[in-house]
Amino acid sequence: MTKPDNLHTYAQENDCDIIVYAGPISRHGYDQLCSVIPTVRRTHCLFVLMTYGGDAHSGYRIARALSHNYPDPGRIRILVPHACKSAGTLICIGAHELIVADKGELGPLDVQVQKPDEMMQLTSGLDIIRGLSYLRDELLGSFREFLIDINQGSGLSTAIASEIASKLTIGMYNPIVGQIDPLKLGEMQAALTIALEYGKRLNERTKSLKSNALSRLTMQYPSHGFVIDRKEIRQLFKTVRAPETEPEQELCQICDNIRLDDGRLLVKCMVPEASAASDEGMQGEVDNCNSGVSDESRYEDGEASANEGTVRSIDGKPVEQSNNNYRDSDQGKPIDTKNEVA
Repeated sequence: MTKPDNLHTYAQENDCDIIVYAGPISRHGYDQLCSVIPTVRRTHCLFVLMTYGGDAHSGYRIARALSHNYPDPGRIRILVPHACKSAGTLICIGAHELIVADKGELGPLDVQVQKPDEMMQLTSGLDIIRGLSYLRDELLGSFREFLIDINQGSGLSTAIASEIASKLTIGMYNPIVGQIDPLKLGEMQAALTIALEYGKRLNERTKSLKSNALSRLTMQYPSHGFVIDRKEIRQLFKTVRAPETEPEQELCQICDNIRLDDGRLLVKCMVPEASAASDEGMQGEVDNCNSGVSDESRYEDGEASANEGTVRSIDGKPVEQSNNNYRDSDQGKPIDTKNEVA
């Protein structure tokens, strides 16, 4: 367990609040975050993030909430001690600096959608796009081979050979092309646009991404579970470093004891409010900051409810959480929304 004085000193010296978020990215998680952000805030924020992903819309709201509560000249730093996949990667775009531990990793931003006629399985929105690209390449390759073989082997003119090659190619691929649903294709394209558009908006303030990084994250990785380690993260984000201070390393050690595969959610403010930080100690389970602060959506969505169900505390003791069964999309389990970035 970390020493309280280390975190208090780190918060005071860096003028930053320290918030831990471990679990699925969901609307409930967004509400919990709004509840633990201190009323009396410091200038900056260190956001410790561990997640296998979840809902892209909620991920965007979480990043926006941090941006709203820690405006310029405040800087948002995100510490990635372990997995921070998909919707977690989206949140990272809203940070000015990423602190990635040796075990830390991000993931692609391809949106996960429900498989047709399947209750418990998800698929990447890129699958149908990749399939179309492969089909196009094969179709053109087949036409080219037919044309060359017919033209050279029979002595027919190019015009006649191309007509025969076209008919052969159409006959071969027409049954496959006929199975493509234009509506489904449009739905997939719209789903892929979600992460792209959210990423553009989050990057407007932080300018954290390098050129073409957003396109790479949304379109160019071969699978949803692809590991993006610290070395490759530096190719995508401008400001990336390893944990350097003792408090940052101790936070990583705390996160070693937190499991993500059980679907539970932990959202905690690790230090007292700035006005109360002088003498308050942290004893095992960190006291939850009592005053809830949301971004602009608090007035749209109503007050966030922070006391439902059961969540895990840092030392394993239960505290309150919603009974909603948010699941890790990488495990292929159902979540609350159809389109998600996991």
